[in-house]
Amino acid sequence: MNVKLLKNLFVALVTVIFISSCSSADCTMASDEGVAKVKELVKAHVDINECKIYRIEWKEDRTERKLENILSQISVDYIDKKDNDYNLTINYTDGEFVPEEPRKGKSVLNSYEYTTAIEIDGMNAEEIRHNIASGGELVILQEEGKQYEFKSVEKYMLYMRPVPKDYEDRWKKWGDDKKQEYRQLRQMFELNFIKKDEQKEVRGRHVWTNYYTVPFETNEAGEVEIEQ
Repeated sequence: MNVKLLKNLFVALVTVIFISSCSSADCTMASDEGVAKVKELVKAHVDINECKIYRIEWKEDRTERKLENILSQISVDYIDKKDNDYNLTINYTDGEFVPEEPRKGKSVLNSYEYTTAIEIDGMNAEEIRHNIASGGELVILQEEGKQYEFKSVEKYMLYMRPVPKDYEDRWKKWGDDKKQEYRQLRQMFELNFIKKDEQKEVRGRHVWTNYYTVPFETNEAGEVEIEQ
């Protein structure tokens, strides 16, 4: 089987998995419904008119439903207008997404004024699926890549580097080239694979599956690379 056909098969696979609707209350990690759910929950629990969000990360289940590609946790980092940092975690529990109390940072580290916020409404499920497919292609093209089969998205993260509070004076003197590194949206994600010829193992009442997690990131040109 040639490389082009392998690529096409991988793209077809992720298309089937990620475009599928939420079943019951469950959403898959990169489906249109899954990404829409992330956006909905973030906007419901963070006032984007008063705060700037610089990190959004969502993860699949890490317990009994591991490798089923189910959206199970959302984590958000943001700054308010007083330069306070917060972290919010929303967990999928018993069929509902339940937010924890936001955790406030112990010290002022980042500048609200100069940090560029992630555009929540700009989150694009199709682009995310394209990046995931590109990551899968990179794995297939590795020396032993044909041995592996895609199973799930471990996590996906959008990150805008916040401007440190003690950089405010420098920021006013920097040119656009220097500022660009704080305005470039980075996308980082991890994909889980299994070896096609590796058998599952039964241990008591549980079935164990070995899986292999590969990290990826987008570069300045927006291209996906395997993270080193």
